[in-house]
Amino acid sequence: ATGNVRDENNQPTQNAKVWIGKTSDNSTLVSGLTNASGVLAGSIDYTADIPVTVRARKASPGEVKFQPLQTVGTVSATGYSTTLVLARDATVNG
Repeated sequence: ATGNVRDENNQPTQNAKVWIGKTSDNSTLVSGLTNASGVLAGSIDYTADIPVTVRARKASPGEVKFQPLQTVGTVSATGYSTTLVLARDATVNG
């Protein structure tokens, strides 16, 4: 499974926290921080299609903060990949 996190200017967002979990029970499948290219990748053992919930956020101290984002998708036999575009949080960034 791959999560690709970008900002509003289509630039990679490093150190965004991404969580991919089963929609049915919220168990974690993949979780971590994005790399310098804005990517978090992890392995999911496929036995059947899995509906997933994906969450991303970036609110590191001293850096631009973004609004949390949540979406849904399905892990299939071909895997799962999504691109998430985070919006700046105007209430904290001014």
